Amino acid sequence: MMKWFKDNIAHLLSALGLFLAFWGLMLVYAQLQQANEHQKWNNYNQLNIHYSALYRDIPEELETASCKRFDKLTVSGKKWIRSYFNLYSEEHYLYQQNLIPKEMWTERIDNGVEVNMLSYPVIVEGYEKWKERGAFKHPEEFIAFVDAKIAKLRTKLDGVLAHCKKSAR
Repeated sequence: MMKWFKDNIAHLLSALGLFLAFWGLMLVYAQLQQANEHQKWNNYNQLNIHYSALYRDIPEELETASCKRFDKLTVSGKKWIRSYFNLYSEEHYLYQQNLIPKEMWTERIDNGVEVNMLSYPVIVEGYEKWKERGAFKHPEEFIAFVDAKIAKLRTKLDGVLAHCKKSAR
């Protein structure tokens, strides 16, 4: 037994070293995954701060009149809508790059934009006007993404706009 041990000590130590190296790599990988997840939540929290500031500064005309037309907005109202889509573009980019938690994108951000579009159709009208002017310098996939979202909501949006026209009379 002792002879076998002496003859194979190098092999045993090599196997132990490989096992410990593998275990160490797995530990490092787990730590990197945890750090990555933490960074995603940090990114999301930073977006929340930006989003809160945007909503804190919402012009009164947008806050009180959900049926107001884009061409009737003040300059600050128009700029606010542009800022809203700039932030949405940032959020979309971070989601595509897997830099924010997926569940926050699907359950909170993207869903919230749909709610806002239906609650304040002037947001959609503003998006379309800014896009028409060529003022948005967003990645093409973002513009196509928003266009598809608006197309999906079109029937509901038309209903909201019809209600707005009735209310204006």
